[in-house]
Amino acid sequence: MRDAPSNAKVLLLAICVLLSCFSVSANAQSTTAIIGRDSVTVVPGPDYAAGSFHRTLLGDNYRDVWTSSIKVPVLDLKRFAGGLTPTKLGGGQQTMSLRFAAPDSSEWVFRSVHKGSNVLSKEFKHTVASYVVENYGSASHPTGNLPSAVFMRAAGLLHPTPRLAIMPDDPSLEKYRKEFAGMLGTIEEYPSVPKQGVAFADAKEIIDAEDLLKKIDKDPKDRIDDRAFLTAVLMDLFLGDNDRHPDQWKWAQLGGEKSDWEPIARDRDHVFVSYGGMIGSLARLVMPSLVSFDGDYSSPTAVLANALDFDRRMLSGLNRAVWDSV
Repeated sequence: MRDAPSNAKVLLLAICVLLSCFSVSANAQSTTAIIGRDSVTVVPGPDYAAGSFHRTLLGDNYRDVWTSSIKVPVLDLKRFAGGLTPTKLGGGQQTMSLRFAAPDSSEWVFRSVHKGSNVLSKEFKHTVASYVVENYGSASHPTGNLPSAVFMRAAGLLHPTPRLAIMPDDPSLEKYRKEFAGMLGTIEEYPSVPKQGVAFADAKEIIDAEDLLKKIDKDPKDRIDDRAFLTAVLMDLFLGDNDRHPDQWKWAQLGGEKSDWEPIARDRDHVFVSYGGMIGSLARLVMPSLVSFDGDYSSPTAVLANALDFDRRMLSGLNRAVWDSV
């Protein structure tokens, strides 16, 4: 008799074959009315509209939010943070992003709300598998990263504060104009310490997780504020954010040399993520990290699956009393 994961794989394959009988083409990422004024009306993800059959298989998720019209301010590149100049592209497997520099040397990043998907290799392009993966973008809340900042602030944690905006069709975007003009996204400060100018949170130094591990391995005097990190990790569990791998963190030294490194949680695109439908339920048997957001906590090892090794390394010095207290 086959075990549950094997049965799940067979059922997923059967459902994908069934889906292949239907169109797998996608619509435009978003529809926007009138670019260039102070605000515009936009539908974040019209391609996530679906009938009852697709909702049964792929879930309601946040389709009703993605396909609703919302009023969004247009980003004023000449005035925001004193004026923004594009510097370089960024982003990972899903998010498109564009970095900016302000006159005070602070850095800012604009990140797309609608996510693409480069998770699958190019030979899967225009296939049912690609359609299923892309359609499950509806499992993420389009503006979930906005309330996350409120929770982080209430917990006393360092964090960027994203703001929803439409990128204008502005010549100052230069070579990035064609790709980003009219895009719905969020703009937030990128945690950095410039050589001259204003540092994020007035930090003395900000590093990534890889450099942090090198420092900890080299000198035992380099330590993190593990209580603050535990608070942040438990907040990830509370918010149902299943994408908290080490690259989603920056680390700030606020005091003098050898002061504790403080966590900065960033890239909060998966807050409230919720994979519904028959396929979502079956896929969870194989990939528990495809969690659903509801009235009960998901398993910590499911939500934090891609961060377990890093979290264990960083939190191993805390006793149970601290966990209970936090």
